[in-house]
Amino acid sequence: MMQIHVIDHCFSLGAVNEIEEARRLKHAPGGFDHDGYKILCRPLLSGHYPIEPL
Repeated sequence: MMQIHVIDHCFSLGAVNEIEEARRLKHAPGGFDHDGYKILCRPLLSGHYPIEPL
């Protein structure tokens, strides 16, 4: 089963199983999350995972 991780401005909004669920998640609070950026940077930039804008 595929899992979709929803990210908004380096904030993780959660993981869902279907794209329709991802569209219902709320937007992240303002600001910048340094820890989230560090955690997400390597997998996103590796090119191994597709990035789908919502």
